[in-house]
This record gives sequence, C-alpha cells and structure tokens, in this order.
Amino acid sequence: MIVEHCGFGAVFERSRRPHLPVNGLFLSKEFHALYAAGYVTVTPDHQVRVSERLRTDWSNGRRYYPYDGKQMIQLPTDPAMRPSRDALAWHIEPIFKNAG
Repeated sequence: MIVEHCGFGAVFERSRRPHLPVNGLFLSKEFHALYAAGYVTVTPDHQVRVSERLRTDWSNGRRYYPYDGKQMIQLPTDPAMRPSRDALAWHIEPIFKNAG
C-alpha cells in the first residue's frame, strides 16, 4: 500500500475481471485522485512514480514528490493477490502524464 487509508484505484479499467484484487490498488483518497488523473502511477515492479506535470499543471505537489521512485510500502504476501504487472504497465502508457 502507498498509504494506510484506503480507496480503491482501478488498475486496469478494461479488464474482463474488474473485481479481482489483481486489478486494484489500495490508495489514499488523494493518491487515488492523482492516480486516476494520471499524475501518479505504479510501475510493474511496484515503484511509485509522480509526474512532473503535477508541478507544471498545478504549481503544486511538493508533498507527493518524496514518494517518487519509492517502492510501494506494502504488498500482499501472496503474489497472486498483488496488482497485475500487465495492468500496471497499461496505466503508464495511456494515463500517466510523464511528459511536459
């Protein structure tokens, strides 16, 4: 988990199995909003990325940049319950705002 308070972030919107744990992340309300808007993503190796666009688009984001490049705080011990690597990779290309 990125933070201890929960909100469910859909990892892979187009999944045929949308309600499985592998298709979601538990995120704080703030991180969920940033994830949905493409300002935050999680790489297939579970590294948090925070887009520079958060700073340029909103002149803000200082509290989130310390998470950039960090591993997720907690992953399920059962690998079958971890977020799908394919779904995480999918979020990066069409959603994550990694360019200026």
